[in-house]
Amino acid sequence: MEILYANPEIIRMGNINVRRGRGYDNDGLCNDIRCNGILNPLMVRELKGINKNKHHMFEIVDGSRRLQCALSLRLEEVPIIITILEDW
Repeated sequence: MEILYANPEIIRMGNINVRRGRGYDNDGLCNDIRCNGILNPLMVRELKGINKNKHHMFEIVDGSRRLQCALSLRLEEVPIIITILEDW
């Protein structure tokens, strides 16, 4: 598996999020990412088409909390691994 880097703005949350509505506190994780960066790449799948800025779009498969922290910290790029999955 190859680790690539992408702007977190081109990664969208998936329709299925096992943590949705559970009220997880991301403060500790965000502090850790602020100090150490994202140590485990986000698992994403490529979506069909491109956005208005001519970038490929991705959907998060694993790492939604890390993505939320990256967005709140305004990170310019995050490590990703692209996986191939059928629609769910």
